[in-house]
Amino acid sequence: MTDAKGNVAGPAVDARGNPAIDPTANVIALNEAAVRRQDDLRAANHKYIDAALKHVEEIAILRSQHTRELVQLRAEHQKELAALAATTVARIGDRVAALEKSSDVGAGRLLYADPAMRELTMEMKRLGDTSAATAGRGAGSASTIAAIVSVGALLVMLATLAFTVLRAH
Repeated sequence: MTDAKGNVAGPAVDARGNPAIDPTANVIALNEAAVRRQDDLRAANHKYIDAALKHVEEIAILRSQHTRELVQLRAEHQKELAALAATTVARIGDRVAALEKSSDVGAGRLLYADPAMRELTMEMKRLGDTSAATAGRGAGSASTIAAIVSVGALLVMLATLAFTVLRAH
């Protein structure tokens, strides 16, 4: 090969006159190492994202189960309270009925002559009517709360999933 002046070009040499080494193989090796490193980092990132998503799903499932348990316990507690109130009212009603049967005419007059006793009797009747009327409301509100909490937990899980996927890109 000749240059612009017409000189014949020889092999490339460095400043000391030694033959120059072609860096192409070294550059290729460094580039391949960098690509492998990026691939490894990408694979590790995918594993991390998958583990995070699995963890979020597990937390959402646990929250949903816990919410169902709490709603069930609350409903059971309300049923127990309603049964206890009904039993108490029934016992008090039985006692009042027994007292009315065993009393004579004068005691009956005293019942209506004493305003406090009359108010107590009316309050007992009202309490019995109220507890019978509200016994079914607790179960309905408990299932409504359970549905709302479950939908909320699902929305949180979906939002977290979307955030994680968008963050990965």
